[in-house]
Amino acid sequence: MGFGIEQVSLTGHRFTSDADLFDALDLKSARSLVSFDAETIRKRFERLPWVQSVDISRVWPDQLAIRVTERRAFAI
Repeated sequence: MGFGIEQVSLTGHRFTSDADLFDALDLKSARSLVSFDAETIRKRFERLPWVQSVDISRVWPDQLAIRVTERRAFAI
């Protein structure tokens, strides 16, 4: 089909592990930018404990740029 995902850039995370983010990303089921469902991935990311929001951008022809915003830590 073309436009395969060759590179993923993850930024903005400190407390969420790369492994957890890549598990939520599930690149095995989305092999190209055309078939990549950003809304589904956004919902998966936002289910992770530290993730408040996520911004996902397609960078043509073969990259994803993902910016994670984590919740602020607080204690009583």
